[in-house]
Amino acid sequence: MEVDIPEESKVGKKLTDLTTKRVIILVLSMMIAIMLFNPSLYYDPLSSMNFGIKIFNDFSSVLDPNLILAFNIYVDEHKVIEY
Repeated sequence: MEVDIPEESKVGKKLTDLTTKRVIILVLSMMIAIMLFNPSLYYDPLSSMNFGIKIFNDFSSVLDPNLILAFNIYVDEHKVIEY
């Protein structure tokens, strides 16, 4: 048994093509927008621990009095924070 499928009309074909193009453009636009609105694209968020380690790493000597002072302040500030 053979079923005859009518050919698509010109209007139907144009509407199908137009709808397909719109869907493709919409999906691509959404993919680009998601990437652009992702905050990690613009900056790398540092936690206070990473920032503190970065600051301590900039000192030249372990016995530097500024390092000891910065370390003590850092520890005092983070005593109350519970992770």
